[in-house]
Amino acid sequence: MSQNTFLKKYGHWAVVTGASSGIGRALAKQIAHAGLDLILVSRSVNVLDQLAEEISRECNVPLAQCS
Repeated sequence: MSQNTFLKKYGHWAVVTGASSGIGRALAKQIAHAGLDLILVSRSVNVLDQLAEEISRECNVPLAQCS
């Protein structure tokens, strides 16, 4: 599926719960690489902050955080 088709079908935003580890973490990274904006949710704030910084660096996107 092309990126334009994907964005038309699903929109520009994704919410990933459990994003600090495992499948949630892998999914968040794949979605970010596909060009979608993310809202990451996790109980582990420190690990989530690290993931957000990593995705921001890898995908060259701005990072916005709220606690």
